[in-house]
Amino acid sequence: MAVKIEKWVAAQKKHKLSDKHVQMVRELGLNPDKLGKIDNHKQETWKAPLPQ
Repeated sequence: MAVKIEKWVAAQKKHKLSDKHVQMVRELGLNPDKLGKIDNHKQETWKAPLPQ
């Protein structure tokens, strides 16, 4: 269980997410390792950037 939380903390720091964003993403069942694909707005300009 602690490993899952550590992954979310690392993803939160890497992508500059708030606690509320992490809570929503976890409730949706997304994988913290896959958030880099979501935050790909520099290559795919049609995607909105994650909050700064």
